[in-house]
Amino acid sequence: MTQFILEFQTKHGIVVKWFNWFRKPKGFYPKDVKKYIVDVQVIEFTERVLREYGNKKPSCEGLIYWAGHVQNNIHYITHAIAPKTQASRYGIQTSHNSNALVVEYLCDNDLVYISQVHTHPGKWVDHSDVDNEETAFRSEGFLSVVVPLFSKNGILPWEQCGVHLYHGSEFKRLANRYLSKRFSVKKINQNKVEFKDFRYERDLV
Repeated sequence: MTQFILEFQTKHGIVVKWFNWFRKPKGFYPKDVKKYIVDVQVIEFTERVLREYGNKKPSCEGLIYWAGHVQNNIHYITHAIAPKTQASRYGIQTSHNSNALVVEYLCDNDLVYISQVHTHPGKWVDHSDVDNEETAFRSEGFLSVVVPLFSKNGILPWEQCGVHLYHGSEFKRLANRYLSKRFSVKKINQNKVEFKDFRYERDLV
């Protein structure tokens, strides 16, 4: 805590005010014991697909879903899913048919849907109103990762992204301190890692 004096001139003379300056951390820091471990190959696949969207003419926002398993409050993210989308520079949408393919895949493989990852064109990584209101499958504890600059610089370090937690019926951006302590990237058992690309799949009839 730093204490300082602010003096300023008014028409009534010198006014002296004392302020107590508290350097409060930015972002939401949940009171939980959760940890998130993302397989390094999931990061690589995600970055590759997001950059493919960004390299289109014109550049488009990209979207990936992350899934895996939860054990003892540790979320193991081992699966990356690229849904079929309609993408533009300032937005991305999935259809009911596209989401149905993803749900079928999650159920068939007994996976927990943990996070979505999408890009923004600039450095702004907060949620837009559209992100808050139209994110698919949102539920308590769900994560939404916003990657800047169409993933030109990748996902890591986490602090360059906006990582949002759906908590109490709204998305809250997690504090960088939380990210540095609870998020890590490691090589997980090779047999448990898988990628699914639905971008070119035909819709369910």
